[in-house]
Amino acid sequence: MSAPAPDTWQSQAAVLRTYQRLAAALAVAAALLATGLVVQSFRPAHVPYVVAVDTWGIPRRIEPLEPLTATHPRVLKAEIARFLHNLRAVVGDAGYQAELHRAAGAYLAADVRRRIEVWMTREAAVAPGQIAERHVRILSILTRPDQTYLVRWEETSFGVAATHTATWEAVLAVEEAPALDEAEITLNPLGLRITSFDAVRLTEPDP
Repeated sequence: MSAPAPDTWQSQAAVLRTYQRLAAALAVAAALLATGLVVQSFRPAHVPYVVAVDTWGIPRRIEPLEPLTATHPRVLKAEIARFLHNLRAVVGDAGYQAELHRAAGAYLAADVRRRIEVWMTREAAVAPGQIAERHVRILSILTRPDQTYLVRWEETSFGVAATHTATWEAVLAVEEAPALDEAEITLNPLGLRITSFDAVRLTEPDP
């Protein structure tokens, strides 16, 4: 029996090297796939999307929902409105009234709290008659160029014998200082701090 020709050996060796290269490439591809699966397993399984549709139900805008990097201006204004309501509203229940004042106080820096207490005491002294209830309605909250807020609101005071309405305006400066205490988070979830508060009455109470 004769030995294989040299060309046959070389051909078989070339085929063997080809299979070895193919096996190595498949091994690398399998390793990359396994790595990708491991990385993907640590990512959220669901990515929320915002879908806007028209009145016919046809999608007009689809985009991924991204986390906010800063508090939205509307949320800040809503918190300012909440603070003013708690600060100026008057209710018939003494316990609830104390709770409103405690909630408003959670927004105030110490020096601003003292100034507001003096202001409210002075206003209460000149109020037209005894106030049984006071309703607060926010008219507008505008952002000024210096990043302070111009707030206008209306107060309707219900006295024993009459009802009076007055319009107020205030300039507020705020900053965010996230709360760490659980009780404070409940009262002031954004950690909003009123660092400046200057109010003026625009209209005198109705006679």
